[in-house]
Amino acid sequence: MLLLAVLLGLCIGWVDPRPTWDDAGITVGMILVISVGMILVISVGMILVISALSLIPAFLGAYAGALFTRIL
Repeated sequence: MLLLAVLLGLCIGWVDPRPTWDDAGITVGMILVISVGMILVISVGMILVISALSLIPAFLGAYAGALFTRIL
């Protein structure tokens, strides 16, 4: 997704300064698509990090329970 955002950004940078390009709506739409895509990627990444971090207490509890049963 990052590569797609970079490519679309380069496309905007190449097309937008041309004297014949006077359609700001398409430029704004492409920037909006890039922004929404990057926000989606970041939010999915954060969900994966949070879900991985939530496994730590579960593993600690399982190992503590296993250790406790060995002691008894």
